[in-house]
Amino acid sequence: MISEKTNPEFNFMETIFLKVSSLLMPWVILGAIPRFQFGYWGQIEGQIVLTHIICSLLAINILVVLFRHKQLRFILWEPLIVIPVILGLFSVFSALFQRIPNLALYGSPQLGQGAFWYFDLSIMTLLYFMVWSNKNWRIPLLISIFSVILFVTLFSLRPDLGQYQLWFFFFFDYLCFYGLAFIIIVASFINLQKKNLVFKIVNQRYFIIFLYISLGPYFWVLKNESACLLWLLVGLFWLVVEILKTGEILKDISRIIYINLYSPKFFTFVILLASFCVLLSSFIYWDGTSSMDASFSGDSTKPLWTQITELQLSHISTLVARGSIIRVLLEHLDSVKVFFVGYGWGNISELLISSFTKENFSQINTGNRVHFHTHNEVFEHIFSIGAMGFVFYVLYAFHLLKNAFIRGSIFPYLWLLYFLLCCFWFQFISSLPLLALATATLITNPNSYSDRYIKKLKYFGDNLYFSMSYLIVILGFLVFASVMGLITTSNTQEFSPNRLIQLSKSVKSQSCSFSIRDFDRGGIHLSQMLDGYTTYIRNQIESNEPLVKTDYDVMKWYLCAVDEVIATKKASIELVNADINTVSYFSSIEPSDLRSNLTDLRNKYLNVWDDRIRLLLTFAPKRSDQITPYVSTLLINGKFGEINKICSFARQFERDVPYCDLAEAAIYIGNNELDKAAFLIERADQSGALDVEDKCIQTDSEGVLSGTFRSDVGQKCLKWQRYIDPKLIKVLREFVKTYKETNN
Repeated sequence: MISEKTNPEFNFMETIFLKVSSLLMPWVILGAIPRFQFGYWGQIEGQIVLTHIICSLLAINILVVLFRHKQLRFILWEPLIVIPVILGLFSVFSALFQRIPNLALYGSPQLGQGAFWYFDLSIMTLLYFMVWSNKNWRIPLLISIFSVILFVTLFSLRPDLGQYQLWFFFFFDYLCFYGLAFIIIVASFINLQKKNLVFKIVNQRYFIIFLYISLGPYFWVLKNESACLLWLLVGLFWLVVEILKTGEILKDISRIIYINLYSPKFFTFVILLASFCVLLSSFIYWDGTSSMDASFSGDSTKPLWTQITELQLSHISTLVARGSIIRVLLEHLDSVKVFFVGYGWGNISELLISSFTKENFSQINTGNRVHFHTHNEVFEHIFSIGAMGFVFYVLYAFHLLKNAFIRGSIFPYLWLLYFLLCCFWFQFISSLPLLALATATLITNPNSYSDRYIKKLKYFGDNLYFSMSYLIVILGFLVFASVMGLITTSNTQEFSPNRLIQLSKSVKSQSCSFSIRDFDRGGIHLSQMLDGYTTYIRNQIESNEPLVKTDYDVMKWYLCAVDEVIATKKASIELVNADINTVSYFSSIEPSDLRSNLTDLRNKYLNVWDDRIRLLLTFAPKRSDQITPYVSTLLINGKFGEINKICSFARQFERDVPYCDLAEAAIYIGNNELDKAAFLIERADQSGALDVEDKCIQTDSEGVLSGTFRSDVGQKCLKWQRYIDPKLIKVLREFVKTYKETNN
């Protein structure tokens, strides 16, 4: 392994680029502030593209460096660098089997975790290995990282601190990874300062313990109670292990327990156990039918016991919500193909939308938020790239922990805390530089556990062809990611109101001349934009505010753009669902209540409603709830034959389609086939279809559709939405009552 004595001398250009890159990489988070935001999800998309670009340039520079310095090539085969590369390559392989391959390559645009994410991680780890190996470069790097964390923390807590408001994200949980990575880096630095005068006076061990203790207040300031709890549990576990290590009572037994607890295998097991405890929580505390609206109010005027109870419930609710998401997603691992290659990165929201109705989202206390991550890295890898993803993620964790045990002291517990945080949250791409540096501080250890693995690969390290090919492959993927990411992000950046008005003018009467250039990622940007614009139109109509011609033109452009993406047969479930929601909304409004320039548009898209429903059910058979407004409209207009057709189609996927039962029962009553009608009504009644309260059907003023109204009545309203005719429900209730009395 490279040590300070064998560290190669870099020339001026190599030194400048490597050092500048290492100092600037942590500052990529500045792309999240309003002034520098880029793309539709401005807080993150610009950071993703910038990271790909910088890592592409770094790959070129590292390629030159390794060509000149043979002794550095061995680091390419270090497990903590190889495993991310393998994860990236397998992610590319997995993408080939997905319906929307490019989405799997890039991952969710709100996060960026995909194939290219792991190539970025490997390149950054290589960079920081070279930088940290040189003792003269460490202090400037520490200063840069400390400055980033201080700057981001201050302005996250106080966005109005300066002349301009500088907020980064709407929550602070991600900063826990920043703080933890910084402590790991500082502890590594201190560990190398054994001959420093300061640590001859102050015990190095006590100082490192102080660093760990300082994490608790930092997590508390960030208001991340889960991180605080994990920090406390790991600290207590550390204390227990130390007591067992030095215990005099029952010394032999204590030693045996200590040897089994203090090991990388057991620490890895703890990570897996924590992940599966999240899943088990949903089986223990939630049956899938009741609401979980437990939250911590933080009201200091309440009795202490009440405050403690609320805090416990809030944690349980959060835990169960995460577990219920995973629980539902596990149902999708229903084939050999999916088990081995997964569903592809960025498809978690797709899977959830295909499984969860608005009612379900409300029940797990998540509202209508788009969930782009499982909040658990173990399961995220299982769902995204299958069993191999799980295996390699566990291997990555094990190798990190193994190297941490070689370093000793606080390091195993810090990395255990890191992976436990990964069991309950997710990282943004801006935290990757700090993770890469924290990792590099372990593999620069001359006594690294990984040495023996690298020695076994001596042939590959000596062989220039293998080393260069290795880097060229990574470089190729990163250049591709940079170019296509820049094109996509630039395109969505143009979707300002004025730009949309200009685009709408290009729409012809029969076809839409403009196509969403999202690099064939299923129109996931378009789905969010359409949903937002539909909300705007609805608010204007319901508040009796005026609509101008440009509003109509923009909506027309949106729907035409959706048509084009759907025509490619690569539309995301999210986009199809958003399109159905828009058409459904227009159908629920009487033509007289619509502005005149929207009436024609309404009538046109009602004609494609049936096709959209069939398309959605093909990919998301559990979303039979989307049939309700369509069947209701058909029933009102007397199109009984169409009802039978769409309901028969839906029952191919799911037997229980209650509103179809009610609609067909109404038809049977009209034909005087009362026995058939009674059977269908009773079957629908078992699903709660007749329990809908009229007041919830008539209005959304109480926030039923937005998921904020969480009473029992509100749950039923969410299930059947606002499209059911209350008069029909009343008539059917009376029919069942009379029918039963007559038969009796």
